[in-house]
Amino acid sequence: MQYPRLTLSMIVKNEAANLERCLDSVSNIVDEIVIVDTGSSDHTKLIAYKYNAKVYDFSWVNDFSAARNFALEKSSGEYILYLDADEYLSPNSIDEISSVINSGLKAGFLCRVINPIRGGNTIEMLYPRLFSKHPGISFEGKVHEQIENSLRKMNFEIFKTDIVIIHTGYEKKKSILEDKARRNLVILLNEININPSAYNHYQAGNTYSILGDTVNAMTSYQTSLNLRGLAEEYKVIAGLYIAENALKNGEKELAKKHLQMVINCRELKIAELLTIAEVAIKLDDHLTANEILDRASVEFFSSNRSDKAINRIITREDSLLKYLVLKVKLINSININNLFDLLEENIKDQIVIKDMKYLLLYPDLNTLSIFIKERKNEIIEDVCYLVSKYFPDNLLISAFNLISSMYMDLYIPKYYLAETYSRNSKHTEALNIYLKILEDGADTPSLYFFICSEYLSLGEKNNALQYLSILEKKHTNNPVVKAKIDRIKSSLTL
Repeated sequence: MQYPRLTLSMIVKNEAANLERCLDSVSNIVDEIVIVDTGSSDHTKLIAYKYNAKVYDFSWVNDFSAARNFALEKSSGEYILYLDADEYLSPNSIDEISSVINSGLKAGFLCRVINPIRGGNTIEMLYPRLFSKHPGISFEGKVHEQIENSLRKMNFEIFKTDIVIIHTGYEKKKSILEDKARRNLVILLNEININPSAYNHYQAGNTYSILGDTVNAMTSYQTSLNLRGLAEEYKVIAGLYIAENALKNGEKELAKKHLQMVINCRELKIAELLTIAEVAIKLDDHLTANEILDRASVEFFSSNRSDKAINRIITREDSLLKYLVLKVKLINSININNLFDLLEENIKDQIVIKDMKYLLLYPDLNTLSIFIKERKNEIIEDVCYLVSKYFPDNLLISAFNLISSMYMDLYIPKYYLAETYSRNSKHTEALNIYLKILEDGADTPSLYFFICSEYLSLGEKNNALQYLSILEKKHTNNPVVKAKIDRIKSSLTL
């Protein structure tokens, strides 16, 4: 009997909205798809069957490793690739995976997992998502399950690759992320009682951070740093979180201590370098900020690696603009135009950079008003995007009110204004804007979901369900919309 070379191994529940994109991304490389369903009530299984997946049911026992290991038992491939439904493989990674499979190496292979998060930032981590199947290898940990410890126990070498996996889970609405975090926290705290490892305390820090519990997040992160065995990439995330929040609390010495710890780490990514520089500037340590930005510029302008699939997700432009904003704070105006020239050379598709630079340098309402009056409607989305990212927080509501008043017939500024109100917990104001957009003729599924979210934030569950019902009637034949509605209704009945 000839066994498949590569198996995609997954555990899922109510992932109809995401699964198709995930399976599309691997359809040209995997020989077998094994999907373990832990209790879906939507169309997840039907989508899986479209891809000739082997689908198995598994009763949920509050243990992610148990489900993963069940999927592993059902996988017959020589190599295992494991993904979540809200992840997908970068197209540029297909050849790299083929090379790994053809090498015949019995090993684990680190993949770059890119996590875009709400607000335009990204987090990149390395995980051995691809590995040789062996009866002694299994997942460990009831939540945030890992395979790496098992690989090392079996003396498997672990090689670094350029395989890229995009994880979209952190782009979800804050309320969805918080519900998931609360579920995970219960399992995680029980796990810590049994195994108080650095990794488990680190994951507790991540979970408290999502829930907005800064005190417990800092405590958990600090505990993870004090214990032995925490991977360096996790030390960077924990250290930066403590430094940023210590600074907010006025604890400058604590912030400096953790910032220096992070700087001493070996491999720092561009996003991390920019965060370090940002904190250093707030600490009035301009010398360190300049040194770190110089390191970032080497990464930007000297690197030969170009993964277009990643650039579309992370947007290289975002990082370059943040670099520029930080650099502007540290240098005199004579050198500013040189920075913009450099920026234009490295952003071939961003044709409005030259016009936008004044907004970056002079973020005030008068400049914004003059700028908009001189421009055509076609670039209003670019203006809104840039204002949302680089205007001072205390000016954002005023800025989007101004833009909305100047473009009464356009929806885009109103959406940005509503989102800004929502982020500032002004849910009544956000709701009124969304309802006015609906009244004016916009009729998209996303608008109904925004309205539903604001009603739920205000504690008005019945009104939220009313708009979900309207949306359901309008889009009875749209499986993606239907799956999302079902997921929201299911969460409301828990």
